[in-house]
Amino acid sequence: MTVLVTSFQKEASIHGCLSQLISVLEESNIPFQIVLLDDASSDRTVAEASKVQDQRLTIRPGKTNLGKGKLIRENISSVSDSIVGVFDGDLDLHPKTLVEGYFLLKNDKTIGAAVGSKLHSLSIVDYPMKRKVLSRIFQFVSHIMFGLNIGDTQTGAKVFRTADLTTVCEQAIADGFVFDLEILVRMNSLGLKVVEIPIELDYKFDSTIGLGSTLKTGRDILRVWRAIK
Repeated sequence: MTVLVTSFQKEASIHGCLSQLISVLEESNIPFQIVLLDDASSDRTVAEASKVQDQRLTIRPGKTNLGKGKLIRENISSVSDSIVGVFDGDLDLHPKTLVEGYFLLKNDKTIGAAVGSKLHSLSIVDYPMKRKVLSRIFQFVSHIMFGLNIGDTQTGAKVFRTADLTTVCEQAIADGFVFDLEILVRMNSLGLKVVEIPIELDYKFDSTIGLGSTLKTGRDILRVWRAIK
C-alpha cells in the first residue's frame, strides 16, 4: 500500500504523525511506502518531516499552495501499488483505520473504498458539539444534493483501490475541502461500493470555521453539483 499524507502548516504534528504511521504499518506487516505531499507550507513542516529517517518515506515539498484535492490529483498517477491510502498529516486520527481499510479491500474485491467515519457506531471520538452539528449538516446536504448515503465524507483517513481513485480524480474539479465529498459522490455514481469504518479521533484542531470558508465551501459544493448533474 502507498499512503499519501497531505500536510499544510503541520510543523507541530508531522514528525509524530509520520513516526506513528510507520510504526502502525510495520506492526500490521503490510508492505508499504509513504509519500508526504506538502502543500507549500511556510513553516517547518518539511524540515520536521525530514527528521523521520526511513527509506520508505518520500517527501514532496510543494512550491505553490494547491489545496488537498489538486495535490492528490497531481500525484495519484505516481502510485504503483494497487491500494492507496489518503491520510491527513496531523495527530488527530489514529492510523490503524488505514490498516482496517487495507485488509477490507484485500479480502473483499467488491469494495472500492473504505472511509473512516466519525459517525460509525464503533468510533471513539472526542470533539466539540459544534463540529458534531456541522458533520450532521454536511451529511444532510450530501444526501439531499447528491443522494449519497455516507455518514461522514470528510474524515482524513481513507483507503481506495488505486485504479478507482485514479478514475474519479480524472473527473474531479474540487481542489480543497470539498474534494473528499466529490470523489465519494463520483465513486457512488460509478456504482463503486464505499464502506464506512470506525476511527479513533483525539480532537486537536487549531482552526476555526469562519464565514469566508463556509461560503467558499458552499460555492464549491454547488460547482460540483452542477458538474455532476
